[in-house]
Amino acid sequence: MSDDLDVLFPKVESINTSGGLVKVSKFKFRVYPRILVFANKYINEISTGNWAYLVFGETIQLETELQKIKEEKAKLEPTNLEAIATLSEKEKEIAAKIKLIETDGGEIFEDIAEVIKISTGKDREFLDDLDGDEVIDILLACVEVNAGFFRKILTDRLSRIIVIVTPKGKADTGLKSPDSSEKVTD
Repeated sequence: MSDDLDVLFPKVESINTSGGLVKVSKFKFRVYPRILVFANKYINEISTGNWAYLVFGETIQLETELQKIKEEKAKLEPTNLEAIATLSEKEKEIAAKIKLIETDGGEIFEDIAEVIKISTGKDREFLDDLDGDEVIDILLACVEVNAGFFRKILTDRLSRIIVIVTPKGKADTGLKSPDSSEKVTD
C-alpha cells in the first residue's frame, strides 16, 4: 500500500523552470510546526478562494474606482468645494484600502515563498526571477507531494487523537474520515 501511495503522492517531484530544475520534497517532521502555522492561517481563505480575490480582484476593482473618482474630480468646477471634498475623502478611503490589501498580499506572498523554501530549498530571490505560473506550479507541487501530510496528519490523525483522549461514547470530532463519508467517532 505504501508503494501505491508513493505513486499517487511521490516523495520528490521535479519541476522544470526557467531558473533550472526544482526538486520538491516532502516536509520533514522538524518543519511541521511552521507548516501548521501557515495551514492554520490560510486554510479558510484557501478553501473558499477568498485570499485570491483579496489579493487580485479587489485591488483591481478599487483601482478602477479610484480612477473614476479622479476623473470626476477633474470635471468639477474649482468652486464646487463640497463635491471636491467629498470625492477627496472617498479617494483617501480607497487608497487606504488598496494599501491594506497590498500589505496583506505581501504577507501571503512571503508565506508562499516560505512554504516553497521549506519544500524545495529555493529562496525568495530565486522565485522572484521566475515567471508567475512557474511559482504557482512549484506551490501546487508542494501541496501534491505533501498531500498525505494535509490529509492524514491534519484530519485523520487529529480525529484519532480526539477519540483516544475522550471518554468512551463522548467523542464526536465533527471531522470526516478521509477514507469514508462517516464522521469519526469512537
